[in-house]
Amino acid sequence: APGWTGVTEEYNGAAWTTVTAMPLANYQGGCAGIQTAAVITGGNTSASHPDVVTTTYEYDGTNWTAGGVLGTGRTIQAGMTGLQAAAVVFGGNLYPSARTDKVEEYNGTSWSEVTALPIATRGNMASGPQTSALTFGGNTPTATPGTTTAFTYDGTNFTATAAMGAAIQEGGSAKAASDNSTGLQMSGYGASTYTAVSQEYTSSANAITAGAWASGGSMTQPGSGKSATGTQTAGLAWGGYVTSSTQTQVTEEYNGT
Repeated sequence: APGWTGVTEEYNGAAWTTVTAMPLANYQGGCAGIQTAAVITGGNTSASHPDVVTTTYEYDGTNWTAGGVLGTGRTIQAGMTGLQAAAVVFGGNLYPSARTDKVEEYNGTSWSEVTALPIATRGNMASGPQTSALTFGGNTPTATPGTTTAFTYDGTNFTATAAMGAAIQEGGSAKAASDNSTGLQMSGYGASTYTAVSQEYTSSANAITAGAWASGGSMTQPGSGKSATGTQTAGLAWGGYVTSSTQTQVTEEYNGT
């Protein structure tokens, strides 16, 4: 207060310490990396007349240096994740209030535009590394003020995954996730107010997904104890009992219908 600031602080697990300030006072920029190798990009620099920027700065734990220029200026907030030399930005907000589906990756030197998000989104959150990331929440042209949609990203393609339990935008996210099988959203803006809601995401290749049974065609003859073989669309059943004391020689074939 009362305006934008370049103040930088480090946390040691117990207390915060003010360190070297950023070269440019910024608001709603996206950030990634670790304390001794961080990167921040985008954001805006004016409260009265929002001015989205494309500047990127890298931090080595002591000093800030200019990095590659972001392709599209926008506010990003928590929609960025990864490492200083392998970061990714998902969507964001263009001036003055347009959502974007643009996705850009950073290699520590320059930014490259890659596969776009399935839908333009701003205020979304992200976690995980560049090649196994998760992006979730925010708001879209068809889901305002918030969406529950979530996507995994493998460095090339997006895949829809389980929806969030509550629609949240502009929240915090656990960037240090090892891959896109886990995620954490912390607070943000809910349906109509600020919220303290936290949501966890877990996915496992070993998880058993519940199947579903549906009715097929009835056999011509009821019975039990039949021998059977084949596949769902080429089944064969024979013999067995038609009553508790009567056996049968009937053979039936099934074509899936």
